[in-house]
Amino acid sequence: VYSSNSTGTWSLVRTVSNSPNAAVSIVVNGESSPFVSDPSISPDGKKIVFGTFIRGVWHLGMTNLDGSGLMTLLGEGHDPTFSPDGKRIAFVRMVNGRAQIFTVDPETGSKVVQVTSGDNDNVEPSWSPDGQFILFASNRAANKPGKGYVAQERAERRGRFNLFALRPDGTTLVQLTDGEANSGAPVWGQD
Repeated sequence: VYSSNSTGTWSLVRTVSNSPNAAVSIVVNGESSPFVSDPSISPDGKKIVFGTFIRGVWHLGMTNLDGSGLMTLLGEGHDPTFSPDGKRIAFVRMVNGRAQIFTVDPETGSKVVQVTSGDNDNVEPSWSPDGQFILFASNRAANKPGKGYVAQERAERRGRFNLFALRPDGTTLVQLTDGEANSGAPVWGQD
């Protein structure tokens, strides 16, 4: 499952083949849910959560794998990812001009927990395989974190970003990288 603008608008599509130019199925048309991005499939393979840009704001959308049951899950948010057990979704939401990581119950859209806080940006959450930690990129170690984080921005951001991990309840923060270079887009190995 991935986002593509091959139909003219950014849509969520899927393929069942790894060969080049394999046939794809449109799961969510870009006209139904504008500029879809960052899909994450539930561990049971039945649901897809993704970011969608609606009326100038990033929202969380969710649908069944076949495209039925399309809904906006919880209003504002982007960079969603299912926990390994499928019981939580980690995502990013802007709070007072800063990107913060939250979790939410995907079945009800309730039990929203703010995991990070402060005058810095925390983005690109990734669950550990056992669900005990969330890995993420943050400019919290920068001397003066730059203002102006933009969702889906792939260029170098103002303020140095490093990798951190913490428990889903916001405790046990561990810094994993340091230095003058930016680090981001973390993914856990399955082992």
